[in-house]
Amino acid sequence: MPTGLKERLETAKTAQETGLSTTNGQGSVLGWLNAPTTASELARALPAGMDSGRFARVVQTELRKNPELLKCTPQTFILAVLNAAQLGLEPGPLGHSYLVPFRNSKINATECTLLLGYKGLKELAYRGGAVDFIDAVSVHEGEPFRIVRQPDPHLEHEELPGCAGSPVVAYYAFAVLKDSGRVVFEVMWPADVDGIRKRSRAKDSGPWVTDFEAMALKTVTRRLLNRGKVRLSAQIAEAIHEDEARELGFDRPEMLASLAPAAPPAKETKKSKETPAAAGGGGAESVEATDQDAGQPETTPTEPPSAAPADPTKDPAVPGSILKDPPAAADPGAAFRRNS
Repeated sequence: MPTGLKERLETAKTAQETGLSTTNGQGSVLGWLNAPTTASELARALPAGMDSGRFARVVQTELRKNPELLKCTPQTFILAVLNAAQLGLEPGPLGHSYLVPFRNSKINATECTLLLGYKGLKELAYRGGAVDFIDAVSVHEGEPFRIVRQPDPHLEHEELPGCAGSPVVAYYAFAVLKDSGRVVFEVMWPADVDGIRKRSRAKDSGPWVTDFEAMALKTVTRRLLNRGKVRLSAQIAEAIHEDEARELGFDRPEMLASLAPAAPPAKETKKSKETPAAAGGGGAESVEATDQDAGQPETTPTEPPSAAPADPTKDPAVPGSILKDPPAAADPGAAFRRNS
């Protein structure tokens, strides 16, 4: 692992003070971080040009800042770190992403989840190449603020230094489109933002507690990007959608199961008693129509055409196909790099 001895010793000390074992090898978060193969895993996941050594040190720092991460199941921690690496968004002080521990009472374990930050969403939007500028702003009480919908939709906001400490009355995000120069925007009121916070898995911990305003600005920025006002690549749009699913808990297996549509009941047919004529005429069998078939004209049964079994990786109608992992790419972060 390309981290310095000092960082590794400090992280081990934090783990010991938390009461966790640091010698559990592959069965612990530190076991994976210190494994010889982890360096190559991070290097393959990171976009070209990003230093895997620096990324690993940032993760070590996050562990020392939040020892609860050491209690996470290794599987969820590894997945969160590699997701951040593939997006090229460092967790930590830059505000690009956060590693947040959640207690899953259904399995009595602590799980690690990656949440994108406000600056991380802006970075993804810039990489998409469709915007020249994107930002989000808080409107404080006492500042002139006006929304004009027709005929030329725009916002009018005058920021006043003397109102900076006043309560926030609105949040808005705006973007300047690269091709047309047109400005698109989205406005959310504090009640709207608080509604999203209450639905979040991190409402009582993590960035909603430590960085409320940044999460509020992220929420209105995500809504701007989700509503199709900015043209995004499929990969970046999927990354933003997955972030929302992780924050609201829609990525958890029990939630996915509850959201899956119920399978339609199989149609049953009843076999009629064999008539004497059929018994003596070669064993032909008649089928009695069910209640749903009553009143329908008789048709001659035909042999259904043979069909190859559906490929769940290609047919979106096959249950489970959306859970198939895409083929591994030579550079997993290529889709998220800024166009040079």
